[in-house]
Amino acid sequence: PQAASGVAVTVMMVGYLGTSIFPFIEQLDGWEKIFPWYYLNGSMPALNGIDWEHIAILGGASLVFAVLGFVGVNRRDLRSKGTKRTMIDRLRDNPRTAVVAEKIAGSARVSGLAMKTVSDHQGMLIITGAIMFYTSILMGPMYALVPEETWAAFANFPDVLVAMIGGTDMSTAAGFFQAEIFVITMPIAGAVLMISMGSRAIAGEERDHTMGLLLSSPMSRSKIVATKAGVMVGFALAFGFITALGTWLGVLMGGIDMGIGVIAATSLLGSLLVMGFGGLALLLSAATGETSISSWGTTAWVAVAYFAFAFLGVNPDTEAWVQLSPYHYFLGGDPLVEGMQWGDALVLLAIFVVPTLLAIPAFQRRDLKG
Repeated sequence: PQAASGVAVTVMMVGYLGTSIFPFIEQLDGWEKIFPWYYLNGSMPALNGIDWEHIAILGGASLVFAVLGFVGVNRRDLRSKGTKRTMIDRLRDNPRTAVVAEKIAGSARVSGLAMKTVSDHQGMLIITGAIMFYTSILMGPMYALVPEETWAAFANFPDVLVAMIGGTDMSTAAGFFQAEIFVITMPIAGAVLMISMGSRAIAGEERDHTMGLLLSSPMSRSKIVATKAGVMVGFALAFGFITALGTWLGVLMGGIDMGIGVIAATSLLGSLLVMGFGGLALLLSAATGETSISSWGTTAWVAVAYFAFAFLGVNPDTEAWVQLSPYHYFLGGDPLVEGMQWGDALVLLAIFVVPTLLAIPAFQRRDLKG
C-alpha cells in the first residue's frame, strides 16, 4: 500500500507541476501533454465545453491501467499471512539496496509503542518527504528559466483564476513558490502522510488484531492515543523541515532573494496545518474503528477546506467565512513575505489538539472490534 500510494502521489504532483510550469519554459513547451493534468484542463472545458479527444485519452489510459491491474493480479501469487516474497524482500536481498529497502519497509520493532508507530510509517515519511524535497529544489531553477515578462503577466489574471492557486500573486517569486509548493503540493503530500497515520493509529491496530496485545500490556487507552499523536507531531515537524530545506536549496540554486526565516515560518505553519488533518483522522479512527471512514472523512474535509479558502474570499458576501478554513491560518497572513504569524500558528495548533483530546474519551467509551 505504501508503494502504491507513494507512486500515485508522485505522479499526481509531478503532473500538476509539469502542466503548470512547462508551457512557460521555451525548451519544455509541449511536454506538458505527457501528463494527465493537461487533459483535465488543457482545453479549458469550463469555457469551451467538452473536448472528446481529451476524454478519450483519459478514459483510454484508465482502461489500460485497469487491464494491466487485472492481468497483474491474475499472474501474481497473492499474499497470505504465511510466508511471502515481495519486491521489498528482493530489494533487501541485494546489498546495494538493502539499507533503503529496510527504511521504506520498516522493521518489526516492538520495544515500545512509539518505536512501533515510527517503524510502521517511516516508509510513507520517506516517500512524501522525498517528493517535497526534490520538488522544492526544482522550483528555483524552473523559476529562473521563465522570462520575467511572463511572470509579470500574472498580475493581470482574473480573480477567479488567481483563486484556483490559492489567491497568491504569481507575478512575484514568493507568490510562485507559495502557489507551487505551499498551496497544493505540501498540503496534499502532508495530508497523505498524516491521514495514513491518524487512520491507522487506532482503527488500523484493531484491523490488524494488534490492539489486544497493546492493551494487555500496562498501557491505558489514553496513553495509546497520546503516544500515537506524539509520533504524528514528530513526523509532521520532520516533513516540514524537509520541505523548508528543499525550498531553501531551490531558492539558492535559482538565485532568488528569499530569506530562510520566511521559508522556515511557512513550512512550520504547513506542518501545523497537516497535523490538524491528522488530528481529525485520529479522532474518527478512535470513534469508529474504521480506517475507511477515517481516511475518506478527513480527505473530504481537506478538499472542502481548500475550496473554501480558495473561492469564498472572491465574493465579498462570503469573504468572512474563509476564516472557517484551516488554510486561512496557514497562508492567509502571507508568511512567505511577512514571516511567522504566531496567532495563526496557535489556531492551527488548537485544530490539532482539540480533536486529539476528543479522541481519548471516544476511544475509551467504545467496544473494540475483534
